[in-house]
Amino acid sequence: MIIDNKEKIELIKEFLENSSNGRETQRALAVKLVLEGYRYERVSEILSVSLGFISKWVNAFNFGGINGLK
Repeated sequence: MIIDNKEKIELIKEFLENSSNGRETQRALAVKLVLEGYRYERVSEILSVSLGFISKWVNAFNFGGINGLK
């Protein structure tokens, strides 16, 4: 089953509403911003994280879904 970016964003929004873990929240926000079309450089500025952080968690989400962010 393939889901589009809009559906992925909705999954992340739901996760963010229910997550109390700060690290997982930051990971999910990074992925959400990328899915919304923000460039890695801009996400890095917004969240004060490295480009490597963004790449790592986008890949983790792509391979593991929400569980990949934990």
